[in-house]
Amino acid sequence: MNDYLFTSGNVMSAPSGAIGGGRQVWLELSQADKLPGGYSLDLSNLPVGTVLQAGTPIKVNETTRVCTPHLSFSVYETAALGATALKVNKNLGASVAYVGMFIMAAPSTLAGTGTGIQVTAIDRSNEAYDVFTVAALAAAVTAGAVYVECDKAGAGAVIKNVPSALTVADTAKLASTDKFSCTPAVGGQIYERRIPPCIDAFKAVVPNVIFLKSK
Repeated sequence: MNDYLFTSGNVMSAPSGAIGGGRQVWLELSQADKLPGGYSLDLSNLPVGTVLQAGTPIKVNETTRVCTPHLSFSVYETAALGATALKVNKNLGASVAYVGMFIMAAPSTLAGTGTGIQVTAIDRSNEAYDVFTVAALAAAVTAGAVYVECDKAGAGAVIKNVPSALTVADTAKLASTDKFSCTPAVGGQIYERRIPPCIDAFKAVVPNVIFLKSK
């Protein structure tokens, strides 16, 4: 039976244990870098067992006090025009993704549009990458390109959850609870290579976060 302990941010779940291993994500994070008050974390679209790691970009709704993950993926290898398989780098053991989601190439602005495609299957068997089965790619994709979750398939798609902060702690989705808390961070120093890809347009809205290039 899985057993988890949330020691820095998730105080709403009763099970105990450990997640995340020993990988440090935040180099410096003060109380002033965190948004005050309590927030919940919406993981309803993600499969049980998913670990949403510290440093994941999130959309913060100040009115409802709900945070929603902004899902982003770094392409593992080049894919040709018309390809129906897209390899994405694993992050903390697996990509945080779900069958049925829509993705598009990351736009240059948070309000930018693109062409969305649906993920119809996910193969997580490889240690280095996950394989998304998708509709035929409308353009060739190079290794290192970033894809983000969007709102629909086809032209005119937009980012589904526009990010405005980062998670402080790892959170695992358990079968035993649907209540998860979240502490959003809008400042601090974070190791960029250890978190999901963050597009430049997002970095611009969190100017007090320093993205460190060190491994």
